[in-house]
Amino acid sequence: MKVLAISDTHFKRSEEMLSFVEEVEDLFFKANLVVHAGDFVSEEVYSTLKKVCDKNGIDLLAVRGNCDELALKEVDVVKGIGAKHEPSMPDFADIYYLALELGVSVMVFGHIHSFALVSKRPLVFCPGCAKLRQYAFVDKKLTFFHGGERVESYNI
Repeated sequence: MKVLAISDTHFKRSEEMLSFVEEVEDLFFKANLVVHAGDFVSEEVYSTLKKVCDKNGIDLLAVRGNCDELALKEVDVVKGIGAKHEPSMPDFADIYYLALELGVSVMVFGHIHSFALVSKRPLVFCPGCAKLRQYAFVDKKLTFFHGGERVESYNI
């Protein structure tokens, strides 16, 4: 499974989401699943991402963030991959234990607006803030990107 993980887009208009998709299109269209770990900020942005994913046969896992008033779950799982927006512990142990409880192999979280790798088994990480052009891609490796450039890569 190839996963594009994003969070904290904080976009207000669909044009911003489409621009982001265009910027990351080489990874976006390689992905089987796009995970958005909350803070879309607007229904319009969520709907735009969902339409792009649906049109291209890409699954979407999206959860509600603290800046969202969307009818999305706080925690959700698709194909053994989970997402939750906001950690409640400073070391993110709650997210790690949630991943174990859910039995997922990958758990994506947001809210902190920076890259964070918590564990590799299960794989628990924050892709950073999409508004700042931070995102992650999971294939055989976990790779963090900032502004289209690879920042860090980890074998998983």
